[in-house]
Amino acid sequence: MRTATGWYRCAVHAGTALLLGACAISTPLPDLAKNPPTAFRNAPQTQAAPSPTPDLEHWWHAFNDPRLDRLIENALAQNLTLQQAQLRLVAARALQHKSGTQFKPQVSFHTFAQPDPNGSTSYFEIGFDAEW
Repeated sequence: MRTATGWYRCAVHAGTALLLGACAISTPLPDLAKNPPTAFRNAPQTQAAPSPTPDLEHWWHAFNDPRLDRLIENALAQNLTLQQAQLRLVAARALQHKSGTQFKPQVSFHTFAQPDPNGSTSYFEIGFDAEW
């Protein structure tokens, strides 16, 4: 008496054998003519009627949408060069950094030297300030 595992193994082996046997079957290729027909040799190319060239500069006018026309005209009017865009990005990052640091704790250090012209000693101060 075979167990379920034995039947499973038998089915897997049979399936594998069928798949490998199917891969070995090939269809024969048809024999091709040695020379193409004479009608195909040096055949003139047919010229199709030239189609109108598409308008790549104002293609959105085909949608007949005045709002889209205004949006694109506005975008084209404010079109920036790469250098202008880079400078605007640097400025925006600087403003963001400035606005974000005002609420963070700040620590500063300072020194102060006070020489005494009439004496033989002088004073030197070191301090720090912390605020938040």
